[in-house]
Amino acid sequence: MFFFIIKVLVSSLIISIASWLSLKKPALAGFLIALPLMSIIAIFFSYNEHRNLEKTIMFSKSILVGIPISLCFFLPFFFAKSLGLGFYSTYSLGIIFLIIGFFMHKFITSLFWFFFLVFMYEFLRLLLYFLILVLLIIFLFYAI
Repeated sequence: MFFFIIKVLVSSLIISIASWLSLKKPALAGFLIALPLMSIIAIFFSYNEHRNLEKTIMFSKSILVGIPISLCFFLPFFFAKSLGLGFYSTYSLGIIFLIIGFFMHKFITSLFWFFFLVFMYEFLRLLLYFLILVLLIIFLFYAI
């Protein structure tokens, strides 16, 4: 239980500092959040809690696949101002894209890991098509 409380405190402290810093220096806060701090901390805590290197490696590979997919969340924020979207609609679109990304992640991680490189190429190609489709939809929506 003590280890769990330490994990919660460390994670919440990092998030709180970044949130506070976003008001004063948004560029610096964005850079700090973009660092894989949570991944680094989670991998460290995971290994120290379970002492299972194989599971930790699988966890790390899952993070590697999940990073490009999680970037889909930020797509609506790039177009929010030009489309006249408010915060909650932009945020909701980001969540929808993230849910779609979750299912893409689930599909990719369900495959055998030794096929990882072959499927990574296909995944990146699929992600590119998805991003182009999203941009096209946004463009058409904006044009109308």
